[in-house]
Amino acid sequence: MYLGIGCVGKLTEDLGKLEKCQYLQLGWNLLNNKIPKSISNLKYLTVLDVSCNRLGGSLDNDVFHLLVNLETLNLSSNYLTGIIPSSISQLVKLTILNLSSNQFTGSIPTTICNLIVLKEMKLYNNKLSGEIPLGISKLVKLQYVNLSNNQLSNGLNNFNFNFNLKQLLLNNNCIEDKIEKTISNLKKLEILYLQNNRIHGYLPDELCMLLRLRRLNACNNDLCGVIPDDIGEYVLNSICIHRIMLMVIMIMVAAMMIIMMMLLHSTPHLIMT
Repeated sequence: MYLGIGCVGKLTEDLGKLEKCQYLQLGWNLLNNKIPKSISNLKYLTVLDVSCNRLGGSLDNDVFHLLVNLETLNLSSNYLTGIIPSSISQLVKLTILNLSSNQFTGSIPTTICNLIVLKEMKLYNNKLSGEIPLGISKLVKLQYVNLSNNQLSNGLNNFNFNFNLKQLLLNNNCIEDKIEKTISNLKKLEILYLQNNRIHGYLPDELCMLLRLRRLNACNNDLCGVIPDDIGEYVLNSICIHRIMLMVIMIMVAAMMIIMMMLLHSTPHLIMT
């Protein structure tokens, strides 16, 4: 185990000499260079946490190649750039993945779908784009997903078969999907954040089947139609669905104007009689 406290400076290639190290926790320091390639030599490592530093640059594609025992990877709150390496697929024992609050670009690699025991995926506050991989549904143990504050375009419904999902945060992206009826599969879902996207179509009645859902936020999308009748019975703690009723409100306003005009035209006749 190595716990770094008050560390300043750079991570060097000598880090790779800690071949027996199982826990490497260097979070909340002032480390300010690249993550050395030699870190891949730490084949017994189960926890790697270098969060909240000043680490920058891109990750070498084979940086995770030999870290087959890694269970927790936390690189959050740094200045890492470039794409997420496809070698992340080698982390077959990974349960917690946190790459949030960096400057990663490109798409979410499809190889991430090989992390079949993954429970937490946090990639928020990056510059990721493209579609959410279709194979994400293979991650059957996934419980917490936060992909908010990126530039993702599609793939909302690819999570509809992650039956153990409890939290799904996709807000502040560019998602243009419709919400499909298969969302009813997410029986354990408690929090669903979809605000500030371009999601269109209707809120399906199947949302009412998510009996554990406590928070639903779908503000600032292109949704239309009516809110399902029974959704309020279950979403009691927090619900924010602006612009969903836009079309309905417009119709109601038009109908009220017609009624008012009819009343105005009929008023003289009523007075004369």
